[in-house]
Amino acid sequence: MIKNQVFIFLIVSLISFIAGAQDQRKSKGDGGIGYTGLDYILGYQYQKHHTLEFGIAYGTRGEELASLFYGNIHLCGEVLANGNRNIYALKSGISATFIFLTVAGQFIYFSDFNKSSFAFRPEIGLSLFGFIDLNVGRNIVFTKDDPLNVNSTAFILRFTIGKSSRKMF
Repeated sequence: MIKNQVFIFLIVSLISFIAGAQDQRKSKGDGGIGYTGLDYILGYQYQKHHTLEFGIAYGTRGEELASLFYGNIHLCGEVLANGNRNIYALKSGISATFIFLTVAGQFIYFSDFNKSSFAFRPEIGLSLFGFIDLNVGRNIVFTKDDPLNVNSTAFILRFTIGKSSRKMF
């Protein structure tokens, strides 16, 4: 029952996130911090399984020297190719990048529609100003056992592009 509630919570969060994301830019004189808006995420991961990642983020990039900082909150889906039966995941998290260093953390709900797991994944890695990330992370599973065998290290290549990217291009 709790696993279903987590799944519903993530879906409702995704809908709220999309509805609340707005493209906006305020200059420093208006009390703003630079460019903010909806970004798109696409990535490849290897975590015992080949994984495709796709999602949205609400990102912020500062002005002038602060444009070297990029941060976002994100909601993503993952499809883990697991032989005969794929594993699907919904995740929600936060990411921060400064020049070439990125750190992130996300809560992930994994399911193959028969079994499920709930995990937290901290990540650290290299970045190109928040547009291209090469990270490594570890899934820390909260369930008693790991029925989907997702308690593993993840190697991640992620691309992020969108409204908050305008400042750099």
